[in-house]
Parts: sequence; structure tokens; C-alpha cells
Amino acid sequence: MRRAAAALPTAVLLAACGSETSNAPAPTPTPTPSPTSFVTAYAGSWTGMWSDAAAGTSGAVFFIVTPTSLSTVDVAVTLGGNVLGGTAPANPVTFSGMIDQQGMHFTAPMADVLGDCTATVQTGGGAVTAHCSNVPLTTVSSFDVTGTWTGGAAHLTYTVTFKMGQPPATGTATLTRSQ
Repeated sequence: MRRAAAALPTAVLLAACGSETSNAPAPTPTPTPSPTSFVTAYAGSWTGMWSDAAAGTSGAVFFIVTPTSLSTVDVAVTLGGNVLGGTAPANPVTFSGMIDQQGMHFTAPMADVLGDCTATVQTGGGAVTAHCSNVPLTTVSSFDVTGTWTGGAAHLTYTVTFKMGQPPATGTATLTRSQ
């Protein structure tokens, strides 16, 4: 009797898993944006301002985003004003990057007054992180940026770390698409 009782659930399960085909449609896969479509949202010119309220300094900032292939992109950054307590770079700083499913990943080795820089803009929200080390100014150790950059605007916060133990300086930059 116990064997018959144990066999009954197995028989029901096997009957339910019969070989009959289902007419239910297959689930639609969720599309993943291609790296090319991601960078297209950023391509073009961006203009804005940066400011350091504590130091009372500010200046213009311009980005020109140029996809150079299906998987690479350049961002030329032009800064105005007293950048990091010095003068603005004479030429745009070009960040060359790779595009993948996670976002854009940039490097700018020995970028004028900024030093050696790396940056990332992530897909799915445009989270920005950047770090510049080996800053060629005698008082500045590093420069970091966080924020968001979407298809319409960039809202960034930066922190300057000094070599001589001074408190860090912070500021903001906001850019909007200009074309």
C-alpha cells in the first residue's frame, strides 16, 4: 500500500510533464543597448561652467565627444579659469576611450595640468568616476570627479587633494548639450 501511495505522486508528475508541445509564445528577450547606441547619446558638443565656491574661482568647461569607431571614443575637454590654482590648459585635454556594455572607459596620460587621468561613464544612469594622479602642480596631489552624465546634462563634483596636508578643495561642474 505504501508503494502505491508513493508511486501515485510520481505518476501524476510524469503525466503533467508529458511530451505534448505548448503553443505558448517564447518569452521576448530584454534588449541590451549596444555600445554604439550608448555613445551616440553623448556625441556632440557640451558647454557649461565649473566653480569652487570656497576659493571663489570658476571658469568655462567644454566637452566635444567624438566616436572614432564602433568601440572607441574621444572626449576633448577644454577648461577655462584658474584650473587647480594655476592657469587653464593651453589646449584641450583629450581623453581616449573604449566603449563596451558597461560604458565608456577613458585614459589621458600626462594631461597638461591634470596629470595621469582615468575616467568611466557607466551605462544605465551615466555614473561618472574619474581620478587624476601625478598632477604636475607643486601643491596638488590628485584630482577626483564623481557625478552623473546622461544624454542631456552632466552634473559633476570634484575634489582636489593637496600635498601639504591642506583640507581638500571641492567644486562642481554642470554641462548641457549644445548641439
